[in-house]
Amino acid sequence: MRVEEKRSHRAKGFTPSILESGTPEAQKIVAKRERVMEAAFELMGQRGVRAVTMGDVSEYLRMSKRTIYEIFEDKEELLCAILQQRYGNIEGRLNLEGRNAMVCLVSLMELGMRENERICPQFFEDLFNFYPRVWSELQNVHRAKSFHYILALLERGIREGVFRAGLDVEFCAKMTVESERWLPNTSYFPRETYSIPRLALGFESVLVRGIATPLGIEELEKCLEELKAQHPEGHFTL
Repeated sequence: MRVEEKRSHRAKGFTPSILESGTPEAQKIVAKRERVMEAAFELMGQRGVRAVTMGDVSEYLRMSKRTIYEIFEDKEELLCAILQQRYGNIEGRLNLEGRNAMVCLVSLMELGMRENERICPQFFEDLFNFYPRVWSELQNVHRAKSFHYILALLERGIREGVFRAGLDVEFCAKMTVESERWLPNTSYFPRETYSIPRLALGFESVLVRGIATPLGIEELEKCLEELKAQHPEGHFTL
């Protein structure tokens, strides 16, 4: 069994507020922080969370472990930062101003699917089994934000005529958000049978087409054509 690393080699005077100061020193730290998070995410996505140590990240980047520990106190702090960056504000990474609610909803799901395609099943299993506090904290914040965002999308979509009137928007928003917890669970959906695209698109086909009006179906087809053009290697067949 591999022992989790926990050290404190923070540089003298280092505080999280330094990252927001905008000074040349802060910019260098932010750049290093981004490199470490990207490398750790790539390794963990390939091997799983538990199998990757801070030493592995150091070796991969050819960066000293001391430098990494000056930025992240331990592996758990690094993992929290990665998850917050990747999943804490997915909707905020979408540039969908002026688009209708159908486009926003499908684009949100598609981005989530593409994020998960980079990750092996062991990544999620390790989070569930060995890092429950990290996963729970992220989920509590992320689920609340996502719920209100999707709820607002559904309500706007009804006004725009792309989603059915009388829709139980709270139930649909809740089901969409909670699916993020059980869809990646390989005990329910073995990855050799249910790939990430199959899971995401299968869920979307049940949800999105089920709540769409005829106008919404038209907008959905247009959205899928756009996604096919942007990602010709994808499988967008809701």
